[in-house]
Amino acid sequence: MGCCRQVTVEPVLFLFITSLMMQIPVTQLLLLHKVCLEEHDDSICEELGNYPQLENQVQSKTSHWILKLNLAMNIPGAIMCTILGAASDKFGRRTIIAFPLIGACVASINFMINSFYTDLPIRYMLISSFALGICGGMGTCQVALVSYITDITDSSNRTKRFGMLESMVFLGGTIGLLLAGSIAQKISIPAVYACCFLLNLTAVGYVMAILPESLSTKQRLSSKLEDAMAKRRGWMSGFGFSVLENMRKTFTVCFVERENKKRKWLLLLQVIAMLHMLALSGDMELTVLYTKHTPLSWSTFTIAVYMALRNIARAAALLITMPLLFHFKSQRTQDNDFNLTIVGLASNMSGYIMIAMAKSTAVMMLVPVVSSLAGIAGAVLGSLRSKLVEPDEMGAMFAFGSLLETMCHLIGSVIFNNLYPATLDFMPGFSFLIVAALIGIIMCIVIYFKWDYEDTILFPKVISNGEQTDNLLTYVDSDEEVELYDLKSSEG
Repeated sequence: MGCCRQVTVEPVLFLFITSLMMQIPVTQLLLLHKVCLEEHDDSICEELGNYPQLENQVQSKTSHWILKLNLAMNIPGAIMCTILGAASDKFGRRTIIAFPLIGACVASINFMINSFYTDLPIRYMLISSFALGICGGMGTCQVALVSYITDITDSSNRTKRFGMLESMVFLGGTIGLLLAGSIAQKISIPAVYACCFLLNLTAVGYVMAILPESLSTKQRLSSKLEDAMAKRRGWMSGFGFSVLENMRKTFTVCFVERENKKRKWLLLLQVIAMLHMLALSGDMELTVLYTKHTPLSWSTFTIAVYMALRNIARAAALLITMPLLFHFKSQRTQDNDFNLTIVGLASNMSGYIMIAMAKSTAVMMLVPVVSSLAGIAGAVLGSLRSKLVEPDEMGAMFAFGSLLETMCHLIGSVIFNNLYPATLDFMPGFSFLIVAALIGIIMCIVIYFKWDYEDTILFPKVISNGEQTDNLLTYVDSDEEVELYDLKSSEG
């Protein structure tokens, strides 16, 4: 019962990610089929693996269309996220959460029409991407959900709640991929999109009818009062002022002077998030194409099983392994959290190296086990980021991070959707080695972050009464303030 009382926005993310992960592989396969039908008949498209040269040409063109869909979604999505993320600090989280869900409903309907009528021009599929982007997209949804969790938790249990929320990505991804594979194979692709529409509609209903608002009326009035006072000092009023003020707050939140080295650490965490999105974009864009290519030549169902196994393993690590570590580690320290992050990154990097080198299905099916700890790093670093800003800056800070990540997703799409076709002839998995290298760079930054954090917070040198004394860390609940005790160095 205690766990049920803790459930708030987790079902929203679960439903949204389930629908999104149902759409991603099916949409890529639909694109692949529509691109092939533009120049070849259906008999060739059904046996494309038997024509290696044609297969490379179709995959290259499909890769470029995937890039166009991402641009149509992420450019408006980035703009709307900067506005809606900061707006959630003033108007509440619930309304902002509903926006991307409505966009996802519209996107599902348009994709369903395009899958019914495969002879429709491919450019009509851009309508779905634009609808999702103009309503905020995944970035705004994530910003509002993470800000909601931050509002309702204190620092003592925030990391665990972030872990629970992150696990919904993997659980939703698992079920979404399995549903997509089975429904597409046993019923039809339009049925997949119809299911996505119903899932997002259910999420909208849950948000509007059941989910309580996380920000109190007092908190929202305080933010609005600040806007009103700023408005009186300026020349602009009304909606235009609100939009510009939200954007200003979003773009400046990470550059405000803060105590100790919080600004530096916040910027380091943003760099880590950007690099992670670059790596993730390569994974998202290429996994379906790579596994459809020879020598793997997987079916839709096999792709769904692989992705589901990977998500199940990561969800288990977040829901079981991480809470167990927190339970048995009675004296948790931020140092231990950093070590756990490094282990998670090493697990992730090893998985991508295996993908790049894989020549058989057996090797690929070991990747979910090897990379199972990858999700822990995101949960720990996300929790740490939320502790470096004030409560009324949460939406703006996460919105700024989401904007940077969206830009990196676009850059990653451009890079990987051009790199993959260029390297198909000599090494189809080369792009995944680049992804692994990006994870390696993140690991180096985290190691430096750990050293700098310990040097500044955990083991500072204090000059007292003309004598140097060492502050020794005796106990840390990493989600609470660090307790330090000054022990004077004894004379020899």
